[in-house]
Amino acid sequence: MQIGRRQFMAGAASMAFLGSVGRAGAQSTTLSAPWMGWPEEQVTPLMEAFEKATGIKVSAERLPIAELFKTLEVRLQARNELPDVYLVDGPLTASYAARGHLLDLDEMLSGDLDRFVPTTL
Repeated sequence: MQIGRRQFMAGAASMAFLGSVGRAGAQSTTLSAPWMGWPEEQVTPLMEAFEKATGIKVSAERLPIAELFKTLEVRLQARNELPDVYLVDGPLTASYAARGHLLDLDEMLSGDLDRFVPTTL
């Protein structure tokens, strides 16, 4: 199967996204993750590989892209039903960070950055 650049980047971002939580989420047996409708044939194998490598299950709540960031914003503001892992839209990164909704991964990733696509960091 041949994939396009966008599909590859989506997969790379997914791996960075899931790879970054492996050590942080190790205390939990299941991670909640609201997710947008990327092609199942790409996302599902990434989640399965993460689960196999870490023993941590990913409970993916698939939402249409139009609902994902609205739903996430409501949960973050209410501070209830917070997801363990979530995808951050580029323009929202600074806002989430300023409000303390993002975990600083520098210590967890130091010396391990060559596993990631630079633009995902």
